[in-house]
Amino acid sequence: MDWGTQRKFNIIIVLISIVLIGFGVTVYRVFFTQPETCFDRIQNQDERGVDCGGVCELVCANDVTPLIILWQRPILVSGDVYSAVVYVANENKNAGIKQLDYEIKLYDDKNILVGAPITGTTFVGPLQKKAIVETGIVVENRIPKTVFTTFSKPIIWSKTSGEQNNNYIESINETISDSNTFPKLSALLQNTNNRTDYIDLPVIALVYDTIGNIMAVSKTTVDRLDHGKSEMVYFTWQRPFMLPVGTIELLPLDNPFTQ
Repeated sequence: MDWGTQRKFNIIIVLISIVLIGFGVTVYRVFFTQPETCFDRIQNQDERGVDCGGVCELVCANDVTPLIILWQRPILVSGDVYSAVVYVANENKNAGIKQLDYEIKLYDDKNILVGAPITGTTFVGPLQKKAIVETGIVVENRIPKTVFTTFSKPIIWSKTSGEQNNNYIESINETISDSNTFPKLSALLQNTNNRTDYIDLPVIALVYDTIGNIMAVSKTTVDRLDHGKSEMVYFTWQRPFMLPVGTIELLPLDNPFTQ
């Protein structure tokens, strides 16, 4: 074989090799590799961490401000029955928690556990202040003085946007009556959303004294609050308020992740 023929042969071999390698790579990618996803436990795509950030629904823990417990208190209902209130704040504009698992413990003035720990699950929307309330806690002649709350780790944060980031429920005309006997609170809830109806909407009422200390809590459920409509909401207590009422805070617990 002369030099020219050998050269052409070599070129053909190289071209065939390139085609075969390209074909082999394609076959490998199609049949032997998995597509990049937000659930493959690998940091790929444009993710900022493993399966979080970028195109993924989950937000990386390093990219959010941690959930804050602003205060937590035991509240006497009547006799040996208490409620526990844990007031939290999410300072993130575009991230919330779809499922927040918590454990609440009550302690007396000697730092001894009162009763059994209470566990539950809730959600926290973006830029939301929220009261986690557990009611009907029987302490059997013990007096709880403090509340201690822990959240299951890690807390999983999810992206929110659009309507999820807006609070469409407002309260007006809050009125307290019979505060020296069996207090009652009435208020008007307004749904300013022009297309979302709320069904079985939980609402929490917090009553503070004149220096801002919590002294009463109650919760109820609004059966239906249609878009653009208003509904009255009522709360009652079984014992008189021991101090003058300073402020009232109503917290509708609308879930942004179901809108």
